[in-house]
Amino acid sequence: MVSTVVGVMTVKATRKKADAEAESAVADTEQKNMSLARDYVDEFNENIRDPLMREVRGLRREIKSLRNAINKIKDCPHANDCPVNSELRKQQDREGEQERGNQSKV
Repeated sequence: MVSTVVGVMTVKATRKKADAEAESAVADTEQKNMSLARDYVDEFNENIRDPLMREVRGLRREIKSLRNAINKIKDCPHANDCPVNSELRKQQDREGEQERGNQSKV
């Protein structure tokens, strides 16, 4: 009977040790996954988001500069004969026609 009690206690101790090791392995895996996720986010930011944001800021500056130049056309003495102004009007007319066409489909 003593050997049975010792055997049961040994099994319980072994089981507790195995459970503790399993919990430790799960915690290590979660820690590694979190570390990998941080690494992926950092790499994404460095290689994709940051260059894209720089490009967007550059495009915004260019658009602002272009908008300022376009707004000055009306003050130009050659505005009626301006090829840029003429092209802008054509584009505006085409966009208006496309909008009207899309509205009639609805």
